[in-house]
Amino acid sequence: MDDILRRLEKLSPEKRELLIKKLQQQKKSTAPSIPPRKDSSQFPMSFAQRGFWYLEQMQHEGALNNIPAVIRIRGKLDFSALEKAIQAILE
Repeated sequence: MDDILRRLEKLSPEKRELLIKKLQQQKKSTAPSIPPRKDSSQFPMSFAQRGFWYLEQMQHEGALNNIPAVIRIRGKLDFSALEKAIQAILE
């Protein structure tokens, strides 16, 4: 990652602007995201979900499906955006 940052810093402003435009074009051409369902009714669990539910019931405590991780964030952090993102995950 540091190598990429060094290479970006060496770009002229014109080339950097061209790169940004190309990246924005690629972003627009990606597949659309899956829209949220309008119907809020519940549906039966899948086989895998039932398996997780069963194991969770047998274990009682602990986090069966949690995977701990550490993320290093460099640069300026938008705390408001981070908080909104975490709240969206928790909802």
